[in-house]
Amino acid sequence: MEIDAEGRARQVPLPNPMKEERLHFAFSTDGRHWQPLNGNRPVWDQWLRDPFLQRGTDGIWHLLATGGERRRGTNETNLGPAFTPAKVLFAPPYSVIDGTLLEHGATYYLFHKEEEFSAKTGERRAIRLATADRLEGPYRIHEGPLNQSQIAPVITGGPAVMPDPRKPGWLLLYDYCMSNRYGISSSPDLIRWSIEEPVSLPPDARHGSVVRLTVAEAAALCSSFPEKKD
Repeated sequence: MEIDAEGRARQVPLPNPMKEERLHFAFSTDGRHWQPLNGNRPVWDQWLRDPFLQRGTDGIWHLLATGGERRRGTNETNLGPAFTPAKVLFAPPYSVIDGTLLEHGATYYLFHKEEEFSAKTGERRAIRLATADRLEGPYRIHEGPLNQSQIAPVITGGPAVMPDPRKPGWLLLYDYCMSNRYGISSSPDLIRWSIEEPVSLPPDARHGSVVRLTVAEAAALCSSFPEKKD
């Protein structure tokens, strides 16, 4: 669904909505142009969405994702770990999803998606930013320059932030979730953001995360999942 400029709701069909919902890898040296690995095919036959891949302090890679409890179309279950009890971290005056945290200096940056769209609010599904001095908060909502306080165009979600490989500063990657494409913005200070053009990302990519690899790790990954031709 979308809300148009007159506040009217309308259905927007997608050409291939949620076709794969499995883990894919892509590789980049500049953060702006991403080459899909494995012929842009899944690298793991497990249903999941919104993957967060990070190296732990133990040196082991850890994957956190939405789904995974049941393989699509089967009754097979995967209980996964038990977690500590949930607590409210951030409760802004709008519906919020897709949070990504970054610690830099003495500040925590919470990139998130404002999930509001109705005839009353208008189309407000896009990336926003909040900051705090402590991980637990309280978080201060940053008033961005787009669409009355956002930092990325509508309709976007799934933010991932990374150091800019080209120059001092940062890159913000986000999913244009109603048009099956990605966008990238850059910032010198994590506060002021400008849209980057041109960029290239794998077709139909949705809501990913970014990690930095060593040269040896990158070579091993590309060797394990080489480009394949149909």
